[in-house]
Amino acid sequence: MTVHRVQSCQDLETIARHHRVSRSEIWSAPENAALRESRPDPGILREGDEVFVPQGRPPCRVVNTGAAHRFMRVVPTTELRLRFEQGSSPRARAGLVYAIDGAQQHTSELDAEGTLRIQVPRDAREVVVRLYPDTEIEETYTMAIRDLDPADEVRGARQRLVNLGFGGGDPGDDLDDEAQSALRRFQFHAGCRASGSLDAETLDALRRMHRA
Repeated sequence: MTVHRVQSCQDLETIARHHRVSRSEIWSAPENAALRESRPDPGILREGDEVFVPQGRPPCRVVNTGAAHRFMRVVPTTELRLRFEQGSSPRARAGLVYAIDGAQQHTSELDAEGTLRIQVPRDAREVVVRLYPDTEIEETYTMAIRDLDPADEVRGARQRLVNLGFGGGDPGDDLDDEAQSALRRFQFHAGCRASGSLDAETLDALRRMHRA
């Protein structure tokens, strides 16, 4: 059994791949009971969390000698959804190019709701999107992936408020006046009591609207 200390931008998927064990083997380990209770979503861990990892098994294949063999690596992916608006109106059908971790650029466009849906490797760190590329009104957006703290912590809640467009300043660990104002705007929008605090109703709405 190995104790893995979570680093920035790591989730259970990247830890499992690093140690060559399945996510389910790690998450179901009795030693991770307390972690499961404090982090209900294994896709969102906090830097510094300790994860117990069972002993991995190196992959083994039986092949014939004296012959050439071809192996293919399958990279697991997940869907990334980004919604672009101007004011309260979606930027429907806007043309764009995007690149994942600085690799090859891909051409695409937003759908009728102003949403971009793309498949990204589960260990991707960054996506750069250029709206209206190579025009005078080009806009560039750089998104850090996997650098998200749990929603029930102040920093994680502030990150989600910023992502959803409610502001709140640079995400920190304090629920300051700027963050409370952003939280009240979100609560009003979501139909919650505008208390400016991270109560259970607000956390449920924040997770639901942010999809994590």
